[in-house]
Amino acid sequence: MKKVTAYISGLFEDKDNPLFLHIQTSLEKFEVSCHGVTLYDGGLFGSYSFLKEVVRVKKVIELLKPDIIIAHSLGAYVIMHELSHYSAIFLDPSLEISKMTIPVSGPVKISSEFTRSLKKMPSIEELAGRTGLRDVHVIGAGLGGFAVAERYHSCLPDSEYLFLADADHNFSNEKDRLTITRVIKERLGL
Repeated sequence: MKKVTAYISGLFEDKDNPLFLHIQTSLEKFEVSCHGVTLYDGGLFGSYSFLKEVVRVKKVIELLKPDIIIAHSLGAYVIMHELSHYSAIFLDPSLEISKMTIPVSGPVKISSEFTRSLKKMPSIEELAGRTGLRDVHVIGAGLGGFAVAERYHSCLPDSEYLFLADADHNFSNEKDRLTITRVIKERLGL
């Protein structure tokens, strides 16, 4: 049976993101299907509640039934919500959405529904206490948000942690991308 992965993007990333494309191309060589899930796909960021977006992503994941979830940046925080029985790899996970400073260029219309939903978003520690994720591997980027990645690792029992000292948040270095795909392949038993 063909293995399936789901790649949950970070904020303002899409299916043309170089990290996703590298992972997808690498896994296709092993006949592994890699599906990209873009945050706020089909809608504008902030146009509706963040919790609705979490629910939407959860439904996509449940339809895909992946063997493993790969989540970059804010994608990791999204995956911590109510998803159980999945293995996951978190790539330089982000702060919780309520603590992020979101850079915007040009006018952005943030709905009041979105603003209200931020007040209800739990901390990483709260989510870790109720998640059913298993077999989590956290990869921190030395030139990215590794302190936040270490926070995820410390909250998730039995998680593994890999620190890539020279990596930036987007894992732009080919060596770091090869390391990530090696970890994914090991997790998939390839």
